[in-house]
Amino acid sequence: MAEKSKKKTSLVKSWKLRGLALLLIGLMGGGMFHFDIVKPKQVTRWVSDIISSTVSPSTPSDWDATEIDLPRSDETIRIATFNIQVFGHSKMQKPEVPQILARIIQQFDVVAVQEIRALDQSFLDEFLKILNAGEQQYGCLVGPRQGRTASKEQYAYFYNTARITVNEKWTYTVIDKYDKLHRPPYVAHFRTLSPS
Repeated sequence: MAEKSKKKTSLVKSWKLRGLALLLIGLMGGGMFHFDIVKPKQVTRWVSDIISSTVSPSTPSDWDATEIDLPRSDETIRIATFNIQVFGHSKMQKPEVPQILARIIQQFDVVAVQEIRALDQSFLDEFLKILNAGEQQYGCLVGPRQGRTASKEQYAYFYNTARITVNEKWTYTVIDKYDKLHRPPYVAHFRTLSPS
């Protein structure tokens, strides 16, 4: 009886992982999937189950994302994605937030940022000044505002100009001729620079 219960639990976890994987694919793909069956509470429970089962007990509780010490080398580049929820003028006005965001981005060579929300893009120039106050210099590519509702969002790439170059001819938004994506992906072509 105990073995049957254990088998059922592992099957449930397997389906939870599959469900979460599909949900994450849908969200990262601009929301191309629509889930009528899955309830938000189920997703929250699945995500917390997965996180609690994968986070090591030795992970410090005071871990600081701005102080990640990833190894750097001439042979590798560091790439990240970052959903800065509702990134715009109001977030830039919050004390210390722009500096914290800049410290996180400065740890990578290319960072794709999601959920930029502002009609006026001047805050990005201000953020780039903060980002470039460090040792490295960053460039920025910003995609068009997109979305089906009044709440339009943009994607952006921040890249370390000493290590990465951009071919702007190959920077584009994916054409979604069947209108399946709420916000189609913004694509950019990067190339590493030879170490000096």
